[in-house]
Amino acid sequence: MRKFVKATARVIAVTSLLLANQAFAESVDNILVLMPDSSGAKSALVGLQEEVGEDLNLITQYVDSSTSVEDLSNFFKSSSPKAVVLMNNPTVNLYKKYQASLDPATKHPPALMMMASFLRQTSSGVQNGTGINYEIAAITCFVGLRNILDQPIRRVGVIYRDVFDDFINEQKAMAAQEKIEIVAKRLNTKNVKTSLKKTIKSLTKSDEVDAIWILNDNVLLNKNLLIKSWLPALKRNEKPVLVNVQSLVSSKFRFGSFAVLPDHTALGVQAANLLFDLQENDWQVGDKELEEPVAIEKVLLVPFAKKYLKLKENALDQIDVQVD
Repeated sequence: MRKFVKATARVIAVTSLLLANQAFAESVDNILVLMPDSSGAKSALVGLQEEVGEDLNLITQYVDSSTSVEDLSNFFKSSSPKAVVLMNNPTVNLYKKYQASLDPATKHPPALMMMASFLRQTSSGVQNGTGINYEIAAITCFVGLRNILDQPIRRVGVIYRDVFDDFINEQKAMAAQEKIEIVAKRLNTKNVKTSLKKTIKSLTKSDEVDAIWILNDNVLLNKNLLIKSWLPALKRNEKPVLVNVQSLVSSKFRFGSFAVLPDHTALGVQAANLLFDLQENDWQVGDKELEEPVAIEKVLLVPFAKKYLKLKENALDQIDVQVD
């Protein structure tokens, strides 16, 4: 009889534990993460997962060019998320279409956008949205480069489209504080391909600038312009080229030689803390503005730098990623 009582007690204890765990799982808020299948996004996801732990339930769905508005609708129906995380420009743009497909009176969960270039413009039209900017301020890039070189960085050239007039003016004002002038070349948008190639060559061949800064502009960095304009024009370039995407710093082709970009894992941690802030605010964005990245990585194309640039003695100690 005593054995039966003990066995019954154990069953009750195990059952109670299972029910408690189930109740706990049901009480944890779901977060839908829509992301591309890329190394940068996966690094951000690692930081996000590690920081939220078991306090939030992350439901991950990969998004690519074949993902439809109907797919997004199914993702939301199956997860009933308290918030959605959107990684990269195509994902944000697809989410806009999803929101537009719903009844105007629909209440949307907060959307946390990240890893999307020029987020202030890209996020326009997203309802109940906030996020983290992906661009690093130009002055951070310029000073980072200047700190590793034993040569002057006084004037930096940049090529841009007219939609970025305000952004360029903001960057000019910040750069001036470090006595660095941005030499801005606005493109003729009627014939981008021809004017782009000519403008790049003029910057690489003249003494007008000490370095070239390339905006993370998806229009100017599309595959066609990369092949037809950028790569031919930069083929014999010996000036440092600053980019904001690590993949553009490669030994396989001469393009970017120095990059400053957000640390993607730290970006995930920052996103997690932003989610906790939203949770405390009853999942309302309110007047929360876009945040700036809190941690950066410096990338250097070492063979190019050693051949064409004058590196300071401790230069490589300041570099997070060395591309050989």
